[in-house]
Amino acid sequence: MSFDIKYYLSIFWRRFPYFLIVATLIGAIGVSVASVLPPSYRAEALLLVESPQIPTNLAVSTVQTDAATEVAIIEQRLMTRANLIDTANRLGLYSDAPGVSPDQVVADMRRRIQIRSAGLGRRSTAAPTVRVSFQSRDPQMSARVVNEFVGMIERENVDMRRGVASETLRFFREEANRLSEEISIRRARVLDFRVENRETLPESLDFRRSQQGRLEDQLRQLSREDTQLEQRRTELVALFQSTGRLSTEPSAPERELAQAREQLASALRLYSAQNPRVRVIQARVSELENMVEEQTGTRGEAASAEFEQLLASIDDSRAALDEERARIEAEILALQETIDATATTGLRLAELERELSAIEAQHRNAVDRLTQAQMGERIELMSRGQRITVLEQASVPNAPTSPNRPVIAAAGVGGGMAAGLALVALLELLNRSIRRPGEITRRMGITPLATLPYVRSRKQQMARRAIIGVALFVTLVGVPVALWAVHNFYLPLDLLIDRLFDRLGINRMLQNFM
Repeated sequence: MSFDIKYYLSIFWRRFPYFLIVATLIGAIGVSVASVLPPSYRAEALLLVESPQIPTNLAVSTVQTDAATEVAIIEQRLMTRANLIDTANRLGLYSDAPGVSPDQVVADMRRRIQIRSAGLGRRSTAAPTVRVSFQSRDPQMSARVVNEFVGMIERENVDMRRGVASETLRFFREEANRLSEEISIRRARVLDFRVENRETLPESLDFRRSQQGRLEDQLRQLSREDTQLEQRRTELVALFQSTGRLSTEPSAPERELAQAREQLASALRLYSAQNPRVRVIQARVSELENMVEEQTGTRGEAASAEFEQLLASIDDSRAALDEERARIEAEILALQETIDATATTGLRLAELERELSAIEAQHRNAVDRLTQAQMGERIELMSRGQRITVLEQASVPNAPTSPNRPVIAAAGVGGGMAAGLALVALLELLNRSIRRPGEITRRMGITPLATLPYVRSRKQQMARRAIIGVALFVTLVGVPVALWAVHNFYLPLDLLIDRLFDRLGINRMLQNFM
């Protein structure tokens, strides 16, 4: 079946009152809303993220947060529920709407406040800036809120950086003190270990080995002395038993007797036995022999007593040597035990000293970091590090930025026309009655000779026109009046629309999209 434009135009003109009512109704709502919505003013301030004023190769701040992260943190802190409610109450933003709940205040504040940053990336060549804007029906209030948030951003920036610097300084100060106390404990532990193991310390190993060598030399010397004493005793016993004397050296009478005997022998070689000189020498020999015999007899008992004393003295000396040998051997054994234990002591001492050295290295590192933290805190206290400064304060806007009344009105009129056309199309699709001869032939299989249109009476036409007129009047007059009454006596339309969007979830969708 071909497209019959005249037929569809006739249907449109037949349904035109419905189209007109719907288009007029929605258009009237759009135009009324565009005219009733209060003007909205947006104030904006510009902030600059300045780089550190001191070259980083000379002094580095301990706050290493990059600008983008810092701005994001500040934005999250400012957009907290408590801060938004406190700001709204302090500035009286919703004093003309006492029925607004805290949730609605937070949602509306987050929707009207915008904090946008630019040029904060590491690869960005543009100047790092932050723009803060707020939209309000009161131009002075919008500027006041923006300046309030600008002040909070500056304070938050300073407080955050100083707080980080102070916390860093406090951490390294506590760490340095803790490590200092740990060093004292470790040193005391090493000292106690050295005192407890002073006899097995590695540094005295050479001394103990030399002392052990000296004792071994003494032990060998004592052995030699004992051998000499034993030999002396054996010789003394043999001499006394064979001669009854304690010494092999002759006495004075014995020496004289030997000399006299030699003289006698010499004289007998020259003279006869009857010679007076020989007789004199013989008499002297006899006299000396008697003296030696007397001396030998008188010294027998004394020599025996002296022999016993000498043996006792030698035995005492050997006993003393045995005691000294035992003492030296005990000292050598003790020294050997300390020498054997030196390796274990050295390992444990080396472990304790390594732990002490590690703690001392950590302490030196912490002290260095503490010095850097002190310098970093001073940089932040003097505001010489990265900071956010105001380039342009928010000024009172002269002209409203919204609503865009022509766009809203045009959207209402366009939406009304689209809805009217949709209603006409829907009514036509739902109407299953026969209205053209071709439909009679297609449905009933007969060909009509002629068709007569439905003709309304004058009364029906007047009633229909009255209904259309009343509907148009209500649409053109009643709808704007109703919207005006709702806006002025119940709730402003912008808040009403915001509540409606909030219930429908449109605001959440918009926030997620943004």
